[in-house]
Amino acid sequence: MPLLQADSVQVMKEEVGFNIDLLTILIIVIAVVGVLWILKMVFDQRRKRG
Repeated sequence: MPLLQADSVQVMKEEVGFNIDLLTILIIVIAVVGVLWILKMVFDQRRKRG
């Protein structure tokens, strides 16, 4: 029984780790897109003034 429990804990850790990796990638993508969008807005405003 202890072996079975250890295996299930290991599987849970792997699944949680995978979910955290996906979440981290998603956050990074959103952050990059947000920064690029802000830069584009600033650039467009400067171009309109010029």
